[in-house]
Amino acid sequence: MDDHVLFTDGAYNLLKPQLANSFYLRFNREDDALTYMINAIHADEMPDLLITDLSHPGLNGYEFAKRIRMEERKWKRKPLPVLLLTMHDKRTKEVQLGLLLKVFNWYLPKSSNSERIIEVIKSVC
Repeated sequence: MDDHVLFTDGAYNLLKPQLANSFYLRFNREDDALTYMINAIHADEMPDLLITDLSHPGLNGYEFAKRIRMEERKWKRKPLPVLLLTMHDKRTKEVQLGLLLKVFNWYLPKSSNSERIIEVIKSVC
C-alpha cells in the first residue's frame, strides 16, 4: 500500500521476477486497501505479507496497520506480517511505536537496496 503509483508499480516490477509464483496486489488508496484487508481477515484468506508506507492521505500507515491488528484480534486470526517501507526515519514516533507494539514487523527505508528488500520479503513468503 502506497499512495504513489510510481512506487507501487516499481515495487511490483522489482518483485515479480523474484517471486514469480506469488500473487501481488497493489493499492494506492488506503480505503481500498483497508476494505480488501478487512474482508480478507473476515474470510480468513489473508495475504502472506502487507507492505505499507507511513505517509498516506487519510489514515497514515501506522493507523492503517493498527486497524488491521484490531481486526485480526477481533476475528482471532494469526497476525499478518507487516513491512513498513518508507522514507521516514526510524526515529519517527509512529515508526518507533509501531515496531514496539508489533504493529509493524520490519522497517526498511525506501532507500534500501533492492536486494535487502527482496531478502526481507523472501524471509516471509
